[in-house]
Amino acid sequence: MSANDGKRRRSSITLEGLVHLVRHCPRLSILVLALDASVIPDSDQRPGGGFVNDRITTIWVRDSPLKDPIAVAAFLSDLFPNLTMISTTASDDAGNIDKWKTVENALGTLAMVRQQERNWARDDEA
Repeated sequence: MSANDGKRRRSSITLEGLVHLVRHCPRLSILVLALDASVIPDSDQRPGGGFVNDRITTIWVRDSPLKDPIAVAAFLSDLFPNLTMISTTASDDAGNIDKWKTVENALGTLAMVRQQERNWARDDEA
């Protein structure tokens, strides 16, 4: 909180910042952070550019705003293929707790689709 206005400051950590974290900290196994997930990086490529962290299964987010839960889930499921749980302590001013629950609920379906795509790609190579 800012001493001047009593409001929480928005985190400067973005989804794009998570890519750098995964790229430069490949052994990371726990992630607890405040995240600004309100902006989805614009790209038709894989969000992590191929970098993934398969160690992280749970992310704890604190006061982390987001606008598009499905886009956030798609981004996170590519970057963290084994992610199954998101725990939040978000203030619910903008319905963020429900939005993060939507992200968490979409992760299983997205992981299944990504696995199918990998299997199809592998079959095409054979």
